[in-house]
Amino acid sequence: MPVYKKNQLVGKFRRQPCTSLQILSHVATFYALGCFVVFIQPTWLIAPPDSWAPVLVAAFWVMFVLDLALYGFTLCADTRYLEALPGMPDSYPDVEPRKCDDCGTEVSEPRVKHCQTCGWCMEGFDHHCRYLNVCVAGRTYKPWYAFVAFLLALVVICGFASVHALVEPLRHNLHDYHPTAFFIIMGSAAVVSNIEVLFLFALLAQHSYFCLAGVTTLEFIKDQDPPFPGLPPKGWRQAVSDAECPICHGMLGLTEAAEVDEVLFCTICQGDLGKAYVSFYQCDVCDAAAVCAICYKAAASSATVTTYRATAMRRRSQALLGVMDSTRHGGGSSKNRTPSVPSRYSSFSGEPREVRVGRRSVGAMVAAVEGHSGERTSYVSPCCGAKEEESESGSSTEEG
Repeated sequence: MPVYKKNQLVGKFRRQPCTSLQILSHVATFYALGCFVVFIQPTWLIAPPDSWAPVLVAAFWVMFVLDLALYGFTLCADTRYLEALPGMPDSYPDVEPRKCDDCGTEVSEPRVKHCQTCGWCMEGFDHHCRYLNVCVAGRTYKPWYAFVAFLLALVVICGFASVHALVEPLRHNLHDYHPTAFFIIMGSAAVVSNIEVLFLFALLAQHSYFCLAGVTTLEFIKDQDPPFPGLPPKGWRQAVSDAECPICHGMLGLTEAAEVDEVLFCTICQGDLGKAYVSFYQCDVCDAAAVCAICYKAAASSATVTTYRATAMRRRSQALLGVMDSTRHGGGSSKNRTPSVPSRYSSFSGEPREVRVGRRSVGAMVAAVEGHSGERTSYVSPCCGAKEEESESGSSTEEG
């Protein structure tokens, strides 16, 4: 097994400021839990010993302590990828490493992705949780799953208790002192709790399916075969240098930029071709391989493949495609020449290629609401409307 060392930036653990969604979700959860503890628990504790109420109170506190421990571990655990030295891990002999342009990490394992929100390459990346504002990846996925399960049980108890209190208000002291305040507090707690129950149940069912299917949230949302992001396959340089597909050895042809909403990644560097919206090289046989212009040019060298974010990929690809186009029409070396047509059609068949868009199912919507795929999200400017947090001048990567 390789010897692991921490990245040189590991000592500077970067924590993101709290987001409005993170604060709102925490306030809503603690409001539901607080209403149970302050207003319902005292009544349940004085119930007869043979009643179910004291049992639920005891179960509530046991699960609360466990859930709090899981919450703390998920927030504090370091899921950043640790570089492997020397060379590749023994378990991945058929692939080459790739380099993250943003943090400079040399990635030698699949499912390692750079999260632009956290600013690091995450090992075993699943998603960036919007409500905890941390990456759920690697060793934090199971604790996070257990945290969601216990939290679901807690809000189920809170929701049941709030509805039960509304049905039997005379058993509670607050109703005797101020009936209006009682119904407002208990009614709002019931609404908040039951909304959280529905969301957490859908989320837990979604991730139960992911565990059984062996896929991550990222792979499901992006509709990619596991493991994703992957690594460059061995022998790809020779194949691409000969204008051949590294998968089936069919011919590679230059194809026009993907549709804006198309889900398409470079087979070699795992860069987002759809978001970069640049022309790329595609196989005329299997239609499964897509090679960006950067990797197509890098096939002639032995340098480690670098994964760029969409803006940097677009800028570099357009520059390389311009150089190769002038070489193709103005003479020079025949290296890396392939047929090219400036259209949305295959360079060989003359037929429209299949456009693969992201999932539009309810499951994908739930997954996208709970977390994002590590990319920069848009925000609303009061003067300019929606903007993209991603800077055009930067050189970081979306897929690391």
